[in-house]
Amino acid sequence: MTIKDENGDLIKNGKAFFYEEKNENYTEFSLIRNGSALFIPTIEYQNLRIKIVSESFLPEEKIIHDFKASKSYELGFQLKKDKEYAIEEVVISKRKPITVKKDTVTYNVERFADGTEVKLEDILKKLPGIEVDDSNGSIKYKGKSIETITLDGDNLFDSNYTIGSKNINFDMIDKVEAIDNYQSNPLLIKADRGDKVSLNVKLKKSILNISGSASYASGYFGNRKQAYDFGGNLITLYNNLKSFSTVQYNNLGLSGNNDFTAKDSDLKYGKTIDDIHTTASLPASRWNFNNNFIVSLNLIYKYNKNTSFKFNYNINDDKVLINEQTRNSYQTDQVNFENNSSTTITKSILKNFFSGEFNYLPSKKIRVNSVFSLDNTHDFRDGFYTFNDNENSRDLLFRQTYFKNVTNITKVFKNEDVLDFFFKLSSFRGNDNQEFSPNLQVEDLYSLQNVEAQKNVLSSYINYHKKIKKINLTQSLGFKSYDVNLESVLNENTGFNNERNNVLYKDISFFVNSNLKYNYQKWIFESRLNFEQKKIRYNNISEDWTANNFLFGNESNISYVFGGIDVLSANFEYKRKPILENYLYDNYIRTSYNSVQRNLISRDLQNATSVGLKFWHNDFENQFLINTFLNYSNERGQYFSNLNMESDLISAVYFFSPRQNNQFTHLFNLTKLIYPIKTKVKIKTFYTRSNYFNIINSDERKVQVQNFNITLGFNSAFSSKIRFENETTFGFLDYKSDVETENKSIQNKFTFVLVPINSFSFISEFYTYVPNRKEKATFNFLDVTIKFLPVKTKYSFSFSLRNLLNEKSFVNTFTTDYSQVIQAIPLLPFHFSFGGSYRF
Repeated sequence: MTIKDENGDLIKNGKAFFYEEKNENYTEFSLIRNGSALFIPTIEYQNLRIKIVSESFLPEEKIIHDFKASKSYELGFQLKKDKEYAIEEVVISKRKPITVKKDTVTYNVERFADGTEVKLEDILKKLPGIEVDDSNGSIKYKGKSIETITLDGDNLFDSNYTIGSKNINFDMIDKVEAIDNYQSNPLLIKADRGDKVSLNVKLKKSILNISGSASYASGYFGNRKQAYDFGGNLITLYNNLKSFSTVQYNNLGLSGNNDFTAKDSDLKYGKTIDDIHTTASLPASRWNFNNNFIVSLNLIYKYNKNTSFKFNYNINDDKVLINEQTRNSYQTDQVNFENNSSTTITKSILKNFFSGEFNYLPSKKIRVNSVFSLDNTHDFRDGFYTFNDNENSRDLLFRQTYFKNVTNITKVFKNEDVLDFFFKLSSFRGNDNQEFSPNLQVEDLYSLQNVEAQKNVLSSYINYHKKIKKINLTQSLGFKSYDVNLESVLNENTGFNNERNNVLYKDISFFVNSNLKYNYQKWIFESRLNFEQKKIRYNNISEDWTANNFLFGNESNISYVFGGIDVLSANFEYKRKPILENYLYDNYIRTSYNSVQRNLISRDLQNATSVGLKFWHNDFENQFLINTFLNYSNERGQYFSNLNMESDLISAVYFFSPRQNNQFTHLFNLTKLIYPIKTKVKIKTFYTRSNYFNIINSDERKVQVQNFNITLGFNSAFSSKIRFENETTFGFLDYKSDVETENKSIQNKFTFVLVPINSFSFISEFYTYVPNRKEKATFNFLDVTIKFLPVKTKYSFSFSLRNLLNEKSFVNTFTTDYSQVIQAIPLLPFHFSFGGSYRF
């Protein structure tokens, strides 16, 4: 098939649509590049009608009778220039909002902007197929969490990409590319594309070698305390150097939400004493009051075309005030008591994260890559709590030092086989120290809990990638060895006196994995077999045992691509897992002022099985997206802890991990642009149903939890001078055990945007939340922002008012079969601020 214009030149870009002759709905389509179709029909047609479409040309059609996919057909198309379209194109001169090319979807961000955008995150929230979580800044593309955000193709931020999404100025951005099958190792692009997704930000060509911005905003809270929000960004672009730096500070509750860590859950260790988690279902920006300071330096230096160095250094200093009151009512078959408590705690978190990367390609067939990370965290809480009218002080200190190195050598052979070698080493040192002391009465609780944890991990493995026609085969062989040394001491004047854990946990395993991926026409089949021989040694004061286990697992996925934009896939997964190392202690550890916990360690392996079905409809050209999946999972054999509650002690142990748990999950997400009114509508539903056994005073109770949310929303056209946006979420929770609790909630967010003239905008957001309709409590928030963002100048200004209705406290109730908790949390008070920024 050859496609040319009237002058005989090849058509560079276009589309070919394939129809059954009298059917107006195309069954297949193909992109046209340089006069040729990239895809030919794969099914039989009685009368195949082929329609060729290219921008600024009139479409042309041809028919092939009794079309057979196995035959060859020679067709030639000659498109005529569309004069009317050419004239219109000269007048409008606008780029298409979305273009699709193989694995990359390119968004021309100017077509989605309404003049209110300040940072990259603001425009990402408006792009079809991309979701941004308001609570932590995490980003998903087509329902998958992105791997990273690259800047003109360079991976500056790694997995800590929120430092870029929250700080890169919108006016620097030309395009955003969403990339499927992202692969950071260029030598593996043909051998193992994987299923990762990423975003690439393309800067405007006019961006200078040194560009950036500085901003400052100041105002007052309702109590006349001064409010601040200021910072600056700097982008450096030279031939061999690219860097992005930022400094930010605020006391407006705008937490940086940057988790500067070495993302490797297999190697790192977590806290033993968990922080007190405020679990308000209200958005964190409404109640999180802090003094947040962030410094970040990210750079890549390319010594030559084959050698590069990357450097990341981040500081996050966050001080957050937690102030909440709770009323607990514990009721079980054997215990019935109540307590009242209040907590006022200041959290001070200082994180220093440093990472470096060396990348060297001595030839086109060899790559050497080495990454090292150093993470130092100092996490301190101090404050007061009142328990049944007795006031006490509390201190909690968590310190950790973590080092990791990963070295990777990749070799491509003449037959295009690839050998990928990895060597990983990490070391963790952590300390949890918690102290409670009475202020009024000597006989009240005095508690000192200290935990020391060490973990060392060494692993090495080889991946061998081979391609046989349409089959990609990866064979892995390696070993992993790690040991954990955990020591804890609990001293207090209650029934838990001198409780001690001294745990040695060693795990040595050898594994073999086989991964096969096969493409046949529109079918994609992938299966991964995992074999592992594991030896575990567990030693504590009370027991000592060794276990040898053979673990087998399988992950299989089959997909079918039809119409070029639709994918249907089914997946199955089975695996066996040993106990979790974070819960190795079997003597008591106090985790808060009214709870202790211990574990009944089981040597049994956990058997986990899941099956799922997914469907994607990704019509980016028409901005019509559907993402839905069904999943069922079942876990058996997991260790658990019992629940002990004593009315004469301020303790309630409710950590448990069910011996058996099955869960059904369904998600449906649809967004559609309605062209006549240029309005995007959204429908999102989420349903989950869990069945498990809760262990209370050593009695097993069957629990069934059902949760259903449905969200309905719409956005009017971004190009309109007056824009409306509304999103309503209905929530339904049903908890059944010995007691039954139903909770129905409603959230509604209405946004009004007025752009009377270019560069000037007025934004009003009204948020309503009813956490429990039975309680008849409604929380209303009104925020107003005025922005002046002139495109052709370097200055911008903004004025904002938040929580104009001055909601002061959020109250919610949580009920289970063993307790009812009424929680009251102070909210961020009314405040206003006026600020400006300068771009250079």
